[in-house]
Amino acid sequence: MSGARIRQKFAKKRSLHEVNEHFSQIFNAIIVLRSNRAKVSEQHSEHINKQHALNNNTRRRNRIITRHKSAYLSLETVRE
Repeated sequence: MSGARIRQKFAKKRSLHEVNEHFSQIFNAIIVLRSNRAKVSEQHSEHINKQHALNNNTRRRNRIITRHKSAYLSLETVRE
């Protein structure tokens, strides 16, 4: 290889290195944003799941109370 060709090769590597460094900062920022978004999404999903569990427990409790009330009322009508 000639000296000029070697210099061109190193100049190209240097310029590509600068481009890679520039874009690596952008890609790192995107990765951080995506991971933060995923964490927020996961936390939101956990919150929603807890709310659904609470709602299901409340519905279940209300059904049980309703059954007991109706059983109690039916006993009251039999006593009278």
